[in-house]
Amino acid sequence: MPDSGDLPLPPRASAVHSTRGRLSTRISVLLLCLQESARRDAPVRSRAFDASSAFSPTSDEFQQRPADPILEATPTHRLPWRVTWTLELFQQMRPLQGPIQDRLGDDESLIMRVLHVQRVKGIGGSERHLLALLPALVERGVDVRMCVMQMGDGRRFVEAMRLEGIDVTVQTAGRDVNPATVFELFREIERFRPDVVHTHLVHADLHGLIAARARRVPAVSSVHGTPAFYTKEPYRSLGRLSGRLAARRIAISDHVARFLLDNQLARRDRLSVVHYGIDAGEPPSAETRRTARHGLGLDGHHVVFGIASRLIPGKGHDLLIEAFGRVARRDASVVLIVAGDGPERDNLEQLVDAHCPPGSVRFLGFLDSVGGFMAACDVLAFPTQPELGEGFGLAALEGMAAGRPVVATNVGSLPEVVLSGVTGLIVGPHSATALEHALAELSEDAPLRGRMGAAGSARAREVFPLDAMVTKTLAIYEELI
Repeated sequence: MPDSGDLPLPPRASAVHSTRGRLSTRISVLLLCLQESARRDAPVRSRAFDASSAFSPTSDEFQQRPADPILEATPTHRLPWRVTWTLELFQQMRPLQGPIQDRLGDDESLIMRVLHVQRVKGIGGSERHLLALLPALVERGVDVRMCVMQMGDGRRFVEAMRLEGIDVTVQTAGRDVNPATVFELFREIERFRPDVVHTHLVHADLHGLIAARARRVPAVSSVHGTPAFYTKEPYRSLGRLSGRLAARRIAISDHVARFLLDNQLARRDRLSVVHYGIDAGEPPSAETRRTARHGLGLDGHHVVFGIASRLIPGKGHDLLIEAFGRVARRDASVVLIVAGDGPERDNLEQLVDAHCPPGSVRFLGFLDSVGGFMAACDVLAFPTQPELGEGFGLAALEGMAAGRPVVATNVGSLPEVVLSGVTGLIVGPHSATALEHALAELSEDAPLRGRMGAAGSARAREVFPLDAMVTKTLAIYEELI
């Protein structure tokens, strides 16, 4: 058989291929041949490809099916060509068959089987959410598998999830729009035979929802933020496609829910708000606080501000460093500790050199657990900026659970989490002066820090408990099966 690069392309693909040649020719030809074969209801024959480049389905997995009304209504002329071809192809695939209990086997303790999918390049808010949610689902009798499309430091998440006893499968994350990824997820669904597929973030939505639709497995999509790209084409159409393919969409805050409805990314009758929840427990003891501080070379006279997030643009580290530097020049007792790592670290260290007294800011790097970090802090800062599209602010909730007042910006869902004047202070974004005043007010008033910390701890336990998040998520699954 000649190499696929020598095969003639169908006429309608030749122009696309000449300008969009970044997708490998082999995948392009495979998709087109499968598409044309399925339309003619002819046997599909394709040579085996290396797993890293393409999935090679067999002929008995394809049959003519009625047109899918959801996909029929999708404005495919606005979608990238790879997505359009993949959608047309997957309308021909057959669904999973058999009742739920047949697929669960003989274990009567299991109530359902759920496959979670996310592209992961480190451990941020959505990953910490999954590290809390999935073990809790297992405790409720759900057979859970986590499919990770891995890139960057995604191995940290994989290792952490496996330490929690969760079954994890790993795929190499490919291009942003990659039919091969859809095929791999299609195979994963075939192997695991879930009752529900639950996708997280845009890349898992795009690939996982198509694969789930192809297998006629109901899918849930959790939206963890409000990225600005959803307001522009072709991402708007991709987002609306995800909204059509998902049987339910979960918004992690009221702010995210409004964003989805305003941009027609979800139907109101399919949308549920499920806030992040955490197992708050009791705030750290005085002894735990002393131990955590001792490990950082700090003692009781220091007033410690902390920020825990990836070092990426939009998280507000630059604004915080400028504001903190002004406070630190007046008060030598204040210290800023920074947990997390990322591409902005070098730039932020240069800002520290320019704005802050020597030794007043400490970069701790990536931390496997933020418990000790929160115990060492007196105040947690969360100065995220509007351009990031923050969906919740999990670190702010973790700070409240630890009994620490939170200084946050009036951005996204943060006012849903932090009550200004009660559990912390809310300031406007882009204002180093407003942030400076909030930091100074809390650094000078220990009783105020104590009152706000106690109120935050109570709010975390009462309003954002882990059990409520799990119960609401399970209720959505049960509606679908």
